[in-house]
Formats: sequence, C-alpha cells, structure tokens
Amino acid sequence: MARRMAVAGAGAVASLVLAAGCAGNQPAPAASIEQAEQRIDEAERADAQRYANRELNMAREKLLQAREAQEEGDEELAARLAERAELDAAYAIALAENESVQSAVDELRATLATLESELERQQSGPLGAPSGGDVDVSLRDTPAGEEAEDDGLLERDEPDPLEPDPRSDQDADADPAL
Repeated sequence: MARRMAVAGAGAVASLVLAAGCAGNQPAPAASIEQAEQRIDEAERADAQRYANRELNMAREKLLQAREAQEEGDEELAARLAERAELDAAYAIALAENESVQSAVDELRATLATLESELERQQSGPLGAPSGGDVDVSLRDTPAGEEAEDDGLLERDEPDPLEPDPRSDQDADADPAL
C-alpha cells in the first residue's frame, strides 16, 4: 500500500513537471504564485511540517524568491520559481501522506501482534497447560491465491450431534440380556 501511495505521489509530481514545462511558454507570475501558496497551505494541512519539513521549507523559500523576482520585474523567473515551489509542496504532500499511511500500518501491525500474544496467553491457560480446545486461531499469512491448509486442528473426537452415533448400531446387535 505504501508503495502504491509513493507511485501515486510520483505520478502527481511528474504531471506537475509536465504542466510546468508547458506553462513555461507564457509566464503568469501572479497566478503561479497564488497556486504555489494554495499548494503550500494544502501541504501544511496534510501535516507536511511533521513528515516532510525539509521539502515544505524548500517550497516556502522558492515562493519567497518568486515574490522577490516579481517585485523586481522578472516575471519569467518569478513564474518558474512559483512553479517549483508548487512542485516542492506537492512532493511534501505526497511524502506526508505516505508517512501517515506507514504510521497507520505500523500501528495496525503492533495491534495484531498484541492480539496474537493475548490469544496465545488465553489458549495456554494457567502454567502453560492447554485450555482443552484444539482450535487454531493463529493469524498466519497465506500467500495470495492459496488457501490455508487444513491441518485437522478444528476436528474434535466428539461425535457430531446431527450424525447418527455409529455405536448405536453395535448396541442393537448385542445381547439384550447383558
């Protein structure tokens, strides 16, 4: 899942690079600066300050440089710097989302490990003695497309209440006087 998020983030950055290349023909620094500001705000809401601080700071720095270039009248440089600021902010968003997902995955893994150890503790009963049940409740990974093997742990030596007892046929053949 984390790999899928990283690929999606890389795709977003690539599309922004392509758009930046096309937009380079007609500099529009005011619009580019506004878009960069919006993307930086979006990165801040995505918690990029926590997970992608360096990239977010690079975006902010380029945005400041774009504003300075605009004030100096260099609109082409201002537009280019604003587009780079937007790309850095988009990258910060992708990194932050990826780290956020990875943290959630790590938390789920820790929860599963805790649950498995609790199940083992409950099954072992006092002093490691079996609890009497032969039910396998471990959480084992099964490769995709394969079914888990039936190792017979779910079967018990008790008769099925819905099936006729095979011993009852033997009792009918036995001598009633005994």
